[in-house]
Amino acid sequence: MNPLHVAIRIRDLTGVETLFHLTPRDYNKNAIAGILLAAAESKLHNLLVIGGDRYTYEETLAVARNVYDFVDSVEMIRGIRHFENEFNLNSSQRFFVAAGTDPSILHAHDKIKLEKEMSRLLGRQDAGADAVQTQPVFDLSCLEFIDHAREHGIKLPFMLGLLPLRSESDADYIEKRFAIMIPRDYKISLKDHSDGETKTCELALELQRNGISWWHIYPRQNPDFVLRVADALNTGSLN
Repeated sequence: MNPLHVAIRIRDLTGVETLFHLTPRDYNKNAIAGILLAAAESKLHNLLVIGGDRYTYEETLAVARNVYDFVDSVEMIRGIRHFENEFNLNSSQRFFVAAGTDPSILHAHDKIKLEKEMSRLLGRQDAGADAVQTQPVFDLSCLEFIDHAREHGIKLPFMLGLLPLRSESDADYIEKRFAIMIPRDYKISLKDHSDGETKTCELALELQRNGISWWHIYPRQNPDFVLRVADALNTGSLN
């Protein structure tokens, strides 16, 4: 389903502000302009811009082709800011734009890859991003990633991703499908379905104690998990 429609529907049902995502993989410039106009008209002003995992050859045959009319997320953020001016949106109508990043790159121990990611983050910041939303994190090394970003001039707030893993095989799938690196000791510690949820809540509490206050929680078809994390963060303990 179109993410803009989902965001509007959830907002209208709950009264909670929502954030929808856009990717240059799926929309050309005309389509993005139309989506932004529809969002502005619907008073929905929060969005996430990510490059999007390229469709595999099989997905291209069965589902869709990669678009990339905007070549990457940096160009797309610039395009959004251009559209805002073209549409004469005032300051209260301008979009809050989050950009993506992947702190798990630290586990590769590759300084060149890390520096490239810092350069991309700077590009997103300079293009007009307001915040950074991360891929899922699984240990406190994400704090080192944030410190590294600060040293490189990244001033944006970070919203950390929290994803409950279901098993070691589930972790292997997530790594392969989304190119996220998960620590080996974390994967082998997952003995049953509940381990992933508990470990994610424990990590959220540790990160909160280290000053993190923005979160992107992946429910994985289980809304109760989101409530469990929220309760742990609100009370400061696991129940």
